[in-house]
Amino acid sequence: MIAPDLPGLGWVETAPLPSVAAYAAWLVALADAMGVTRARWVGNSFGASVVASVAGRHHEHVSAVAYVNGFPMPATPALLRRLGRTRPARGLMRALVRRIYREATIARGFASPS
Repeated sequence: MIAPDLPGLGWVETAPLPSVAAYAAWLVALADAMGVTRARWVGNSFGASVVASVAGRHHEHVSAVAYVNGFPMPATPALLRRLGRTRPARGLMRALVRRIYREATIARGFASPS
């Protein structure tokens, strides 16, 4: 299993990518770099939209898709895209993701194999 943080979200301190399609391309490039040619893709929340884009744009890399707590996102209105590029909005999203996906929360949601 590969579970990367997407650029600009979670713990990653980079600027967000400009579109869902760009996130999909980023994930496919990561899979290619790791030698993964075909996979089962699971997307949680916003990741569900990204996985839907992977399936639609890069179907040769997909053997199955699962959406968890999310759905393929419709086109984002231009105003929200512009707002999402601002530093305060990025900071707010990063803070929310860090609060929601703390270690304690993740530990409660996933069983430890040890």
